[in-house]
Amino acid sequence: MNTSEKTLLRKALYANSSFSLVSGLIFLTLPAVLAEWFVAEEFTLFAAGPADVIRIMGFLILIFASLVFAAARQGNMAPLWSKLIIAADFSWVLGSAALIALAPDYLTLAGLTFTAAAALAVLAFALVQISGLRQLVSESPASVRPHPGLPQ
Repeated sequence: MNTSEKTLLRKALYANSSFSLVSGLIFLTLPAVLAEWFVAEEFTLFAAGPADVIRIMGFLILIFASLVFAAARQGNMAPLWSKLIIAADFSWVLGSAALIALAPDYLTLAGLTFTAAAALAVLAFALVQISGLRQLVSESPASVRPHPGLPQ
């Protein structure tokens, strides 16, 4: 594996981690402000209001950011961790699309716009990580490549 391919996946993971860190900190420290800007209709989810849900999301995003950072710092890039992170990114994108499609009345225009923009950013991270992972696997010795009949 050459340095540039290794670096593409690593850079994508670091960027994802940084974006997640900043997002998580904002969600964790400004939940009431974000709820006021982004939530059009009050709701409760397991007895938590909008600000509480945003605060919990911030905490969970910070955990995700730390896991992505840890994966990026590994000496040998682990394809399994990268695939799990990519799957989590796609889950975020699908969840955001579902929120926009199924519950648009709960969000303000700013909330809809922010949700869509964040989902596009996360999608971009996932796509670059896929590209970096493909390069990493193509440069790996045949002994560590997945079986041709198995999904990559």
